[in-house]
Amino acid sequence: MLLYLVQNPEKLHKLVAEIRKTFQREEDIKIATLRDLPYLNAVINEGLRLKNPVPGGLPRIVPPGGDIYVDTLLPPGVSIHHLTRYSNITDRCRQPFSIGHSNCIEIWLVIARLLWAFDVAETEKRLDWTKLKTLMIIQKESIMLSIKIREGINELSKTT
Repeated sequence: MLLYLVQNPEKLHKLVAEIRKTFQREEDIKIATLRDLPYLNAVINEGLRLKNPVPGGLPRIVPPGGDIYVDTLLPPGVSIHHLTRYSNITDRCRQPFSIGHSNCIEIWLVIARLLWAFDVAETEKRLDWTKLKTLMIIQKESIMLSIKIREGINELSKTT
């Protein structure tokens, strides 16, 4: 999720602004109030949609060079499964972890506290998640991020 954010700085800045405007001190960040931040919720839901945390899954696009399935040639770049009857999926159908009140509560806390306390940026080494190999799990490469303590954080921590 952080990789997508640093590769889209305008989205990252919008999220950071929402978090820092809402919370004056880090200890004010509570799960009950995080669910009320619309942009944070949108970012997390989109991040989970783009990269489901559950390993596995089926490839959605025929790889370069094409492939053969049951004596049928599939041209490269074709989406294998895109039925219109499944295009009207509701939020109820998108549950990467769990459902209900305790649906991966720590992701909200981790993202909010990290972006409240630190400035995150992309480094020169850019990683394209779409090029990573996926078998039963994603064969990950190093993700290089620049993470620096937020300027003025000591003054913010001292306020009561």
